[in-house]
Amino acid sequence: GGGAGAGVGGGEVCRQLRRAGYEVIVISRVKREHGVTWEEVEREGLPMGTHGVVNLAGQNVLDPLRRWSPSFRELCRTSRVDSTSLLAKVMGRSTIKPEVFVQVSGVGYYPNTDMEKVMDESGEQGTDWLAKLAGEWEQAG
Repeated sequence: GGGAGAGVGGGEVCRQLRRAGYEVIVISRVKREHGVTWEEVEREGLPMGTHGVVNLAGQNVLDPLRRWSPSFRELCRTSRVDSTSLLAKVMGRSTIKPEVFVQVSGVGYYPNTDMEKVMDESGEQGTDWLAKLAGEWEQAG
């Protein structure tokens, strides 16, 4: 496990940001080149000069090797909600706040009944587990 910067979509986001001239620092569970750990961020805050934060953290809910058992659902929840809450707390105590905070949740937020409806920020939330997870994740930030 390496962190969202190495996960589905994260690698491409990092490449695009670097291509645009940004220095990208990935937060992950383990120390890596061009990165910091979640523990370091919690203890020391965001790296100096952080312009923006893109949060892609979270266990892949579509992992083909995992069933949606209660323990897997809890891992999906904590991997999203805890990281988002920590980032919000750290940004809140930063002297110089990042200008941008991008939070990715998921289309699972919306009900999967009416495909003709527009799914945007004003859209209604679904009622299944995935919708509740996405809602809780968004509230954490």
